[in-house]
Amino acid sequence: MAWQWESGTDCVGCCWLAMTVLFVVGVMNIVWIALLAAFVLLEKLAPGGRIAGRIAGAAAAGWGLYLIGSA
Repeated sequence: MAWQWESGTDCVGCCWLAMTVLFVVGVMNIVWIALLAAFVLLEKLAPGGRIAGRIAGAAAAGWGLYLIGSA
């Protein structure tokens, strides 16, 4: 049972932003789901995928800081 909690927390810790984006743009919106899946595929399989992931992470962090600062 302990490994299930560890696996679950690992998944949430890794994918919380993707889950939040899907919730905000509409859980059943197939276009957003397809776009997010395409980005994940690019990130995992493309030669520059690691860089794309870091750029996306930096953009998300910057956007978050902007939203905090503008509130």
